[in-house]
Amino acid sequence: MMANDDQTRQSKHSLEARQRVSRVLETAPFRNPGNWGGFGDVKLSVSGRDGFRVSMDVHRRVLADRSRFFAAKLRRDGGGDGGGGGGVSHLVEICDCDDVEVYVETVVLMYCDDLKNRLVGEEVSKVLGLLKVSAAIMFDAGIIACLEYLEAVPWSEEEEDKIVTHLTELQLHDSIAEVLKRVSTEPSTSSRADNIFLKLLTGVLEAKDDKARREMKTLISRLLREDSSSNQYSDENRLDVSKDTLYHLCHGCLSSLILSLSEATCVDESRKDRGVLMSEIAREADNMQWIAEILIHKKMGDEFVKLWADQKELAILHSKIPTMYRHEISMITAQLCVAIGRGHILVPKDIRYSLLSTWLEALYEDFGWMRRANRSFDKKLVEDGLSQTILTLPLPQQQSILLNWFHRFLNKGDDCPNIQRAFEVWWRRAFIRQYVAESQLQITGFHHKGEAKGPKEQSVKYEYINRGENLPPQKKDNCTYAVTIETTCTKGAETSDHISLRFGDTKSNEILVKHLNHKHVRWVDPLQPQVLDDVPRMPFQACHVDQFQITGQCVESLICYLYLKLTGDDDWRPGFAQVRALDGAHLSSDYFYFRRYLPRHVWHGSDFCDKEVTPSHPLESSTRGRFL
Repeated sequence: MMANDDQTRQSKHSLEARQRVSRVLETAPFRNPGNWGGFGDVKLSVSGRDGFRVSMDVHRRVLADRSRFFAAKLRRDGGGDGGGGGGVSHLVEICDCDDVEVYVETVVLMYCDDLKNRLVGEEVSKVLGLLKVSAAIMFDAGIIACLEYLEAVPWSEEEEDKIVTHLTELQLHDSIAEVLKRVSTEPSTSSRADNIFLKLLTGVLEAKDDKARREMKTLISRLLREDSSSNQYSDENRLDVSKDTLYHLCHGCLSSLILSLSEATCVDESRKDRGVLMSEIAREADNMQWIAEILIHKKMGDEFVKLWADQKELAILHSKIPTMYRHEISMITAQLCVAIGRGHILVPKDIRYSLLSTWLEALYEDFGWMRRANRSFDKKLVEDGLSQTILTLPLPQQQSILLNWFHRFLNKGDDCPNIQRAFEVWWRRAFIRQYVAESQLQITGFHHKGEAKGPKEQSVKYEYINRGENLPPQKKDNCTYAVTIETTCTKGAETSDHISLRFGDTKSNEILVKHLNHKHVRWVDPLQPQVLDDVPRMPFQACHVDQFQITGQCVESLICYLYLKLTGDDDWRPGFAQVRALDGAHLSSDYFYFRRYLPRHVWHGSDFCDKEVTPSHPLESSTRGRFL
């Protein structure tokens, strides 16, 4: 069906082209013998690759005078001067033309005296076709007329690309220089481009009309982004703007901002020009944001972070100005936090902490005004950037900042940035997923007789236990346990395969759950004891924490080891597991951390017991614990 549609379109196009050629031939000057001393004496036949063929009786004198290609061809073929009405004396065939219509129109153009005038009103694509044929047949007057036309008419961006490509392919050399002057330039030096850019940016920063200033900022920012995106795999941009130039402008804006703030703090509130000074503060802060945006996009923002973090005097002046006038200054801090949080600026941790030490309180104070006064303000973007920046700091600094935020948020609510996500991550790092820098971890396997290889003095052991091993029988009455298991947020972390669980104490009391998937599962908040969702669901989904209620033999001491086994073809990446003894909280386990994809069909877990608990050999007849 699609092939039929293509054939229909091609047939329609071919028919339209033939109709246009017929109209051109009806008014062709060589059809009027009175103007040329008789009928044509050369039969010129032009055929295209699609089989379309046109024959014209044209005059040898015109062809030979206008085209060096035809002059040479007719001279080789011999014959008289022609043009005297003696009938056709030559036959010339042009085969496999790209466009028969354009070739016919080029022949007609050879009969015109005022070629340039004849081209007025034609489309650029049409003239490019005429130029190509004129160059092929060495019709010099036609080439000149087409180039003069292209030099005079405006081009769209699409036409510009076509013109440059066609002229380059035709290799007309010096003839095309005038046409391409509008798109070509002399090789520039870095200083020349830098001076131009300096003048442009300075003009924008000092503009008197606010509306025009905003429009030009938007325009230049967009052009710079286009330049960066088109050179994303290159270390250099075509716009050769030096770092020194940008920081020269940056220091100028910073000096103006400090001066405006200093003047504003000394001016009596009753003075009429106080409002003008406050507007100047907002303007200079906006200029600083723009320069910072350019530096970030050009990957030159690291020095600006240090510069902004060192502005202790400016931060003091900022606190003395009404919030409605100063909140634009805090937008600079928010802008830098977003860039740091996204990894677009890489600075050492002491500079990151200095930035927050200098400006975080100001950001807190201004956040409400920033949110209400600026329609383009992205609250979530700023909160995420601030959260990520805080979480890059050492843990004690995270704690200091987030505890301060905690009390402020309780009092300010929506007028304070909501960085609960950062608070949660800090909480887990500080109290749940504690990392000891010098802890020693060991992966051990078991011999058939149960002895563990490797040093026994290790405090933490990750163990692989052979599939199908038997466990000792149950010894005590049943107790109830709440088992909490987190599945990480890594892509592909979830599983629908069978999961088995095994845990116990140092007194050989062990509980084995053969198919944990069959137990009732609840979704819980890892930081709170309450159940968020008690609706039966599929367990072990990414970014979820599931809780299972299990009944098994009672433990007599602290639950100190836990193993999981994945049976199936899926991958599964658990984060942590914890067992709570509902009949005795003092027997509940600590958290067991995995944070890796489990190997399939083997037991894998951790043993924190002071006394080594050795699993039985899989071939032994005795069992340890019972299957649930």
